[in-house]
Amino acid sequence: MLLAACYELIEVRLIRRWGKPFEIMGLNVIALFVVSVLLIKILVKTTIGMGENAPSTYNWIYQNFFASWAGALNGSLFFGIVTVLL
Repeated sequence: MLLAACYELIEVRLIRRWGKPFEIMGLNVIALFVVSVLLIKILVKTTIGMGENAPSTYNWIYQNFFASWAGALNGSLFFGIVTVLL
């Protein structure tokens, strides 16, 4: 239904202005994939705090923003969904 609605607005009614960000992202999918992988690698390599037991930024975000209120299982699900959406 969403695809049909987008087709109706963009192709039939020629309302294209709102879809420009999606067009840009669609044309640059490989670049977005590379940027997302680089971002994850940076988050995994950097740490919050000092010492040997300092968590990586990636784990710190998961623990403090997702697992703290949703638990380990649901927090992991929400973290994955947010990662994919971003």
